[in-house]
Amino acid sequence: MKNKCTIGLLFLFLIVGIPLIIDLLLNVFSGAIFNSADNSDWLGFWGGYLGSVIVMPLTLYIAYLEFKKRA
Repeated sequence: MKNKCTIGLLFLFLIVGIPLIIDLLLNVFSGAIFNSADNSDWLGFWGGYLGSVIVMPLTLYIAYLEFKKRA
């Protein structure tokens, strides 16, 4: 059980951490190219990103159940 918890926390960290690291790098190495992102742009990005992160496992689970039912 502890191994599953560790994997889950690592997965959660990667899901949230990767976009935060990208944001940090864009702020540190910002040039004229990256200065156009506002808060509303980041809100749209997070909405799409987290929405897909929630939907993807559900889709894979449903596909797994259908495959298991037919096999």
